[in-house]
Amino acid sequence: MKLKNITSYDIEKWLMAFAKRGLSNQTANVNFTFLNIMLSDAIRRKLLDKNPAASVAPLKETPRVRDILSISEVGLIFDKKSIEKIWMKKIYFLANLLSACTGMRVSEVRAVRDEVLFDGYILVSKQYSSKYGLIPTKTKDSRQVPIPSELQIELDKLRVLNNGQYLFSAKGGEKPVSAQALNNALRRAMTEIGIPKDDQVKRNLSFHGWRHFFNTTMRTNNISDSKLQKLTGHKSQAMTDHYTHFKADDFQDVQKIQVKILQMPLKVG
Repeated sequence: MKLKNITSYDIEKWLMAFAKRGLSNQTANVNFTFLNIMLSDAIRRKLLDKNPAASVAPLKETPRVRDILSISEVGLIFDKKSIEKIWMKKIYFLANLLSACTGMRVSEVRAVRDEVLFDGYILVSKQYSSKYGLIPTKTKDSRQVPIPSELQIELDKLRVLNNGQYLFSAKGGEKPVSAQALNNALRRAMTEIGIPKDDQVKRNLSFHGWRHFFNTTMRTNNISDSKLQKLTGHKSQAMTDHYTHFKADDFQDVQKIQVKILQMPLKVG
């Protein structure tokens, strides 16, 4: 349509069309924001007298409630005896297990390389973007995240296998697996242990859910919020622990709980 022919009603119809295509209101509103910017610039350039989007309200967004896997489900999904049956590749199993034990984002897991893997912890200072490669973390900060010794042994094997490059790689370390591949592998694993695809969607289960699982597990086991914020990189509004400086050695209690997570399959089995 020509700029001068676009009406507020046209924009409202366009917004509603996103839902018919199976897209969320949030996606529609993001696109609406860009359209608004474009139309505002058209006014600046004197191509329009008024912005037809000015009288259009964004769609109401209802945030989806994210569920986490139960202890018994986690036990089944990380059952070492069933890795070949449940997971397409062991690196998918290990990537999900790492996130469950550390709360690392999928982009941070993909960024794990030899140079950030230390004895007892991972230095989370980068995330991997499919478009830009290695970039700073979401908060632009670095943090030391402890890892249990049993998982470190497996990560060391991947380090050797991938020549010290990206640990979670299907191309010899040259490039990490995609976030989509990790999510698809998790969905397949959940289906294998008996969680129907419809339930996965209804419960909003995804790789990012491990971050919620980690937070919940740590708080349930009385890990202080101050330590938890240092582990996950979350920042509270009040910046309660602005002057707290934890080191990897301060997290021995966290490693004990990580061991519990690793032992969940044994209890279920």
